Amino acid sequence: MAPQVSFAASGMEDEAFLEADAAEVSLRYPQTSTPNRPIVPHERRRPLRNPNRVKTAKYTFLTFLPLNLWHQFHVFANLYFLCMAGLQMLPWISDSGGRPYILLPLGFVLAVTAVKDGLEDYNRHKADAEENSRDAALVVPDGETCSIVRWECLRVGDVIRLSRGDRVPADVVILTSSDDDGQVFVGTENLDGETSLKPKAALPETNRLIVSDGDAGNLNSKHGICRTRLRVCYEAPCESLHSFHGVFQIEGRSDGLLPLSVDQVIFRGSTVETTSKLWAVVIYTGHETRILRNAMKLKPRYKLSKLMLCYNKHIICLFAIQFALCTITATLYLSLSLAFLERHLYLPKSDALNVIEVFGAQLLQLTQFVPISILATLEVVKVIQSLLVVDRDPEMPGCKTNTCTIMEELGAVRHVFTDKTGTLTENVMLLKSLCIARPGLPASPSSRLLDSASAEPETSSRRTRPTGLSDFWSRSMHESVPRCLQGHVATDFPAEELRTEWGTKTNEGRVLLLAMSVCHSVMARPQEYPADPVLDASSPDELALVAGAAMLGVVFSDRPASNRVRLKVEHAWAADVLGCAVGDVDVTVLMVLPFDSDRKRMSVVVEFHGETLLLCKGADSAMAGAAAGDGDAANLELMRAVDSYSEAGLRTLVFGWKKFDPRELEELLTEYRDACIAASPERVREATEALESGLELVGCSGVEDMLQPRVPETLAALRNHGVKVWMLTGDKLETAVNIGHSAGLFPADSNSVVLDTTDAAELSEMLDFPRPLPPSVQEFPLVDVAPQRSVVVTG
Repeated sequence: MAPQVSFAASGMEDEAFLEADAAEVSLRYPQTSTPNRPIVPHERRRPLRNPNRVKTAKYTFLTFLPLNLWHQFHVFANLYFLCMAGLQMLPWISDSGGRPYILLPLGFVLAVTAVKDGLEDYNRHKADAEENSRDAALVVPDGETCSIVRWECLRVGDVIRLSRGDRVPADVVILTSSDDDGQVFVGTENLDGETSLKPKAALPETNRLIVSDGDAGNLNSKHGICRTRLRVCYEAPCESLHSFHGVFQIEGRSDGLLPLSVDQVIFRGSTVETTSKLWAVVIYTGHETRILRNAMKLKPRYKLSKLMLCYNKHIICLFAIQFALCTITATLYLSLSLAFLERHLYLPKSDALNVIEVFGAQLLQLTQFVPISILATLEVVKVIQSLLVVDRDPEMPGCKTNTCTIMEELGAVRHVFTDKTGTLTENVMLLKSLCIARPGLPASPSSRLLDSASAEPETSSRRTRPTGLSDFWSRSMHESVPRCLQGHVATDFPAEELRTEWGTKTNEGRVLLLAMSVCHSVMARPQEYPADPVLDASSPDELALVAGAAMLGVVFSDRPASNRVRLKVEHAWAADVLGCAVGDVDVTVLMVLPFDSDRKRMSVVVEFHGETLLLCKGADSAMAGAAAGDGDAANLELMRAVDSYSEAGLRTLVFGWKKFDPRELEELLTEYRDACIAASPERVREATEALESGLELVGCSGVEDMLQPRVPETLAALRNHGVKVWMLTGDKLETAVNIGHSAGLFPADSNSVVLDTTDAAELSEMLDFPRPLPPSVQEFPLVDVAPQRSVVVTG
């Protein structure tokens, strides 16, 4: 029987203990980002009703009419016609006998808009009710099972159980996973739109505390066998999806505080994809969760569309003209009546009231200056477009409009900003070639690749998938390569060429092969048939590299523990290069430095054959900055290979390594751990740079990401309609330009301008140089044709 774990019961003693914990953390690490929210699992300290309920609807049954009318009268035309209706009720200036007839069309406009807004808000209420009523497995305190509760009933401190395929109901910190290594991959499409899975993991110190619902139920019990007291202290709610600062404190441990990062946190809206079960403690609920805070920050409660803002401006201008005409009319009336009365003294004199009456009467006569029919037409057309046109368009199956104003917003688009990977491209990575940093080797082991790729940019019809899986399988080098990796290596991958050129005694080939096999976040998903596993990774690039290593004879098997990677060496050449026997090989992982956008690289510290090595991969610019000996002939040859891959339109990664002395490594790991606990980004950056400095570069890879179907045609259509398209990518300049030509982002007759500096003076000089017209236009100087221009900005 697994030992049960108990946590201190709630009460005054716990409150004092929590305050002491927070004070201890603040004294030891007095930064502004210090975790300052202490909680105890199972301690429901917030007496709020339905604290995890979310509300995206704008109105309730009682507030709909007043709030909707308030919002509608932000449209100046509605306010204008309401005032005109009030003037019509004044008998001395009314042109309708004191009856406000103008309220009829105004009421129709308000009613149509209210019905439209009501239907949209009703759909929001339905979506909110569906979201709040989802089921969550709440671990019963002091119990042996879970109870099913609604999402809206969860509170901070609750311990919940999640299974594969479950959506996460709140922001949670992972306590333990059913997998031995504590890892879990989650999908975050609802948070950031990325389809690649994100790796998360429980801390090794907490991963085996819970192995059943009974263990989880005794987290707040005084009667557990192993009376471990756990506290979670973390930061206040914020919007960042990429950072988190917190600590675990387990009583009785000599190492005291255990740092928590975003790797231990799963945000609301994510989906559990890999593990069968995991237990987690709720830290943020409701509108404190990251997804809701970002939604509320970016989405105001009410706003006018661009068309209505433009309509408002024009209505105000028309009213100003109308007011001016009425003022002129009243002024002329006053001057003419005074002149007339001087010749006819027996007539009553005009006073200010007569002038006001004339002004008001003229204002009502000119009411149609502001057309109310266009407002009614706009509202009816928007409803018809959203309900009958868009939702039933056979060319847009599955399209659904959540708001009627989306059509007019689309019509005002002037710029489109798009990501490259997964948007313009399929996000299906194919490893095309590898190169090691050794003088005398060619820039690319596969010259056929570069010759064909650089000869002519490929169109969408040419940049298609390779032949079918069965054809690929027949052409692959090793039938033992897992089937799940077949689609991640090009059919012309030069495996035999690489073996011949690298030989068996090259250290660069050894390190590159080991880095491809170990430096990644890939994990095997348990399957019914172990011989046919499914591999998950945070990036398709990692699957391509693992597939390339498998083609060379080193197959990734699984992660039997959180700190071990099991490889299967299946080729004698690979066994000679790695210095091991054919069969299973375990590599111990001491530390993982995950990829981030600032460092642009990922590193792992491993023990292999008695050596402690740091294996690193990243962008060429980041790796060159961390390398020792930038001017080495091998490094220069390697960077030429990187440039060749980029010019062929391939995504590139550079690999490096360094060897550690055990004492040096212990000091560096201690500094890094203290920096993480202190939640100091500057200290973490310095500790990471110390670990990754002085690298020896060993090789690079070239990966192809194919274009989506009909990308050039789509971009050409946008460009022909006056829409400017900007593509954002983290690739090298040469790769980005190549993909831009292949995708049709750069027209054939366009002038390309490259702005590759961050210096203000150099940038100003670049912007001042003349831009010549294309030769076809220069032949006809009398033709007034503006050339298309393309801009590439880096830095």
